[in-house]
Amino acid sequence: MCTLRCNTDEDCPGGSFCIDKEDGICLLGCSIPSDCRGGYNCEGKTNKGHGGDSLVCVN
Repeated sequence: MCTLRCNTDEDCPGGSFCIDKEDGICLLGCSIPSDCRGGYNCEGKTNKGHGGDSLVCVN
C-alpha cells in the first residue's frame, strides 16, 4: 500500500484509517497481527480528525 496523506478516515481507501502520524497518513486496519503482512504488527494508534485509536498495521 502506498502512503496516502489524509485529514479524516473518509480520505482513506476502504479498510484503512487516518492516523495522526507524519501530519496524517492512511494505514491499513487490522484486528490481529496475522491481518498484517510480514514485518508489520497490529497496534492501536491515535486517529486524526476524530478522537480515539484505531488498530492498524505498523512496522
